[in-house]
Parts: sequence; structure tokens; C-alpha cells
Amino acid sequence: MSGLRSLSSLVLALATCAPGALADFFGPNWFQQEGVHVQRLVVTMKVPAIPEKLSGETLFIWPGIQPGNALQEANGDPAGVDNGVLQPVLTWGPSCAPGTQPSDQWWISGQYVNTNTQNSKFAGCFGGDIMALQPDDLVECTMELTNGSTSTWDQTCVNQSNGESVSFQFDLAGQLQGWTELIVETTTASSQQKWDFPAYFYNMEFTTDAPMSQDICVLPESGENYVSQGGALSSDGLTCTLASAAIFNPAFVLATTWTGPGFFLPEGTHIKKLTTTMKVPAIPANDLDGQTLFIWPGIQPGNALNEANGDPAGVGNGVLQPVLTYGPSCVPGDHPEDQWYISGVYVGGGANPDYDGCFGGDVMEVDPEDLVTCIMELKDGTVSTWDQTCINLSNNNQTRSRRTSAANCKAGAS
Repeated sequence: MSGLRSLSSLVLALATCAPGALADFFGPNWFQQEGVHVQRLVVTMKVPAIPEKLSGETLFIWPGIQPGNALQEANGDPAGVDNGVLQPVLTWGPSCAPGTQPSDQWWISGQYVNTNTQNSKFAGCFGGDIMALQPDDLVECTMELTNGSTSTWDQTCVNQSNGESVSFQFDLAGQLQGWTELIVETTTASSQQKWDFPAYFYNMEFTTDAPMSQDICVLPESGENYVSQGGALSSDGLTCTLASAAIFNPAFVLATTWTGPGFFLPEGTHIKKLTTTMKVPAIPANDLDGQTLFIWPGIQPGNALNEANGDPAGVGNGVLQPVLTYGPSCVPGDHPEDQWYISGVYVGGGANPDYDGCFGGDVMEVDPEDLVTCIMELKDGTVSTWDQTCINLSNNNQTRSRRTSAANCKAGAS
């Protein structure tokens, strides 16, 4: 793809150069054609939780600007600076950057790192003041040319949680820049194996001095090690924006996971009714980065599938579940945006096509702190027709009962 360039064959910033160190780089990048030069980049990074598994390791998260194709231009690098990187680096662990670095805490500083140059004035790690950070802080970093300059760069990072900021200025002696990236950088094989959480970037915008092409600006929504949304190029071709990106370790597959207790009953014991009350959480930070979260009590056949008459129609392993949901879902009905909602649902596993897919009743919007009582119970006189009813105790609103017949399939797990 013309808009993306593999990082595996390119040298970026290096970590503290310990013997046996192995750096690797993950994330999307924008490699401009010759004659197109970056003028400004702004992006917000979310500080991750304390990474317990990375104790004693170093991990870097950063937006970067590098010369890229400008190195091929006649006047792109008059001082022979070569391939360094301008980068405000969100860091866990020790680094080559100057300054007193906090222990067991995320921190950030504006930096310039160059391990390729033959010009001693630009070799090594350069940086400004260090700012300590807390998990979930949102830090907006701006890299831009000083007014009237073609190669003096100002980096400023502002912690939006408390207004604190750090800055750093660096003059690249006439060198032009044509490459931007959003990167997670592991520093050793060990840190790469232990990095198991996504890094989030928001509201990225960069500008160029000449129009860039659409296919360079607008990323695919997913790549080998990232997902993104909201990419767009301005009508004049000079401003590229990206609403959000999440960078993850490709060794860890993104998948659906379930967390919570289950009650798996022995054969011959079947559920008749389940009642529970759920408290609606606060609105998730950053709208869960476009993802979906389900919270639900459920009833499934469990060991009844092993009984002689436990599943006469071959319905298979579906689940009855009133689902408290944030984000898009397969269930029928209108799904409110940026709000929690609930409906009675049955999701089938595909063994019998009549029961395969998502089935549900009316959708009810709910607000943070609401208490919602949900009841799943067998209709009087039946062994497999279930009614689900959810009542919002805050206002007595309720979903309509959703009656689901499981074709005489008995329930034995919740």
C-alpha cells in the first residue's frame, strides 16, 4: 500500500543500548512522496494502566516525524543529519533521554533521537524536561515548525487532566521532514513478549506544505497491529486527520472474552427462574474507543445437552440473556449511541437454523447509576418457553417481555 511502509526494515529511535537489546516497532505510518513535507502534527495519547508485567522493562509509545523521502531530495538534508526522529515519548522504564526519570511510573518528554548520523552534533538522545503521568491521563502533544523556520521544531505536551506541560525545541539544520507515524516501541525480546495492552491515540492531525494523496492519508481501518477510525483528507490535500487508533501486540489476538462466575448444574437439575439487579456503570471513557461491552446474567442448557430428552429439537448451546450494552450489537431494534441500553435477548449457536442468530425484544435506554432488575422465568406450564422482563427501578420503565421458545430444550447453567 502506497500510504503505509513496513517498519521492519527501517531504523527508528532506539532504546537504552544495552547488550542484546532488540527494538521493534508497531503501528501505522504515513510516508509522503518527495516534495511533500510535514509542517505540524498534533495527537492525544492515553496513559495506560501500570504494566505489572513490564517491571524492569522499557516500553515507548510515541508519535514521530522523520525525514523519509526528503533524504532523497537535493536540498532535503544539507547538513547530513540523516535519519533521526522527532518524538514526544510516553515512556515506561529507563531511557537514553536526558533528565531525572521517575521509577515505576509513566512519564513523557519531547525528544530527538538519531543513531544513524555521521554528524556528531546530531548523534544520540536529546530531550526537554520530563513530566510524570498517571494512568488514564490524556496528554496532547504538538510538534510544529517554529514560525518562519523550515527545520526548527517545537514539541509541547500538555496533560489535559491538570494543565501541566513540558516543551522541547530542536533545530535540524535545514533538514526537511516527510514521514509521520504512531508507534509502540518494544526494546527487548522480553518487553515485546510482556506487552499485552493496547496503546490509544486520539484526534491526530498533521499538515503538509504540498497536497498529499488520499491513499497516503486515509488508513485502512485495521492492520496487522492496529485498528483505527475516522481517517480523512481535507479538500486542499494539506491536512490529514484520524479520529482514533489503537495499537496492539500482534502476538495477542483481539477476541471476545467473558469474565464472571458461572453455576453449572449436574444432569437432571434444571433452572426455572433467575432474577438479578444490575447497576448501570458510568459512561465509559472515550466511548470504549469504538468497541462494545456486554453485561448480562445468562441461562444456558449446560449439562441438559447430555440428557436423553434435554434438547429434542437440536437447538444446541444458545444463551438467554437480558443484555446491558454499550456500543453496537447484533440484537434487533434501534441502538442508542453513547448510552447504555438493555433488552431481553436470545443468541443461538447455529446447531438448528431456526434458532441461529440474535433474537430480542424492545430496547430500553438507561442512565448511569440506574438499577435494573431483570427476571427470566419459564412461562406457566411450559418447560422451555422463557419470559424475560427488565424493570428500571429508577423510573419503573420496563422492556416488553420477550418470549423465547427453546423447543423443549432444558436449561442447566447460569
